[in-house]
Amino acid sequence: MSFRVIFLTGLFLSSCFFVYGQSKRVRTKNPAHEQWKREKQKEIAERKQRRAAQKNQPPRENTIKQAPAPRHSSSSDFTPKGGNTISLSDAKSDAIVQKAKVYLGTKYRPGGNRPSSGFDCSGFTCYVYQQVTGDLLPRRSADQYKLGRKVSLKQASPGDLIFFSHAGGDINHVGIVVSGGGNQVHMIHASSSAGIQIINVEASDYWRKRFRGVRAL
Repeated sequence: MSFRVIFLTGLFLSSCFFVYGQSKRVRTKNPAHEQWKREKQKEIAERKQRRAAQKNQPPRENTIKQAPAPRHSSSSDFTPKGGNTISLSDAKSDAIVQKAKVYLGTKYRPGGNRPSSGFDCSGFTCYVYQQVTGDLLPRRSADQYKLGRKVSLKQASPGDLIFFSHAGGDINHVGIVVSGGGNQVHMIHASSSAGIQIINVEASDYWRKRFRGVRAL
């Protein structure tokens, strides 16, 4: 009987020591966990400070820059060569001609003003001039005829605009002079039958009879 009591007493005491050890282990602080806890608390405190500082700052002004409106040129924007505002230099005239030649073969499209979709005559001149000079010509050929100064066909220079009338009335066709002088005036234009092409104006009965003038910008 005494042995059984001793055994049970020992078992009880062992259980008590085991439970005490486990509870002590739980209560023991983990240094790594405590370090993480302190850093987390510090991060939360700094975040609260930043939020409080932002609330005390004045509202930020809207600094988005507005894009400048595109410039639409009228006849008053241009002056004859040698004037005080816009005048085509030889380099710019050559640049206009070279830019126009890039689109040789582009198809004709009524109302067209983009190489991807096609050009009509005044859409072509508008596009080329805008790409080289940054200015937008009036959209209609009759309005483009009011720009710059009038010169004779023999005085035509590369980059000048050359005008025609299909029906003998108002101006309704325009091209760009690519070479000039005497009987060898060539123009690049949007032909309704062939798209963008270069022709010799003086060698063509059709265009020679319908010629109305040249404007130097």
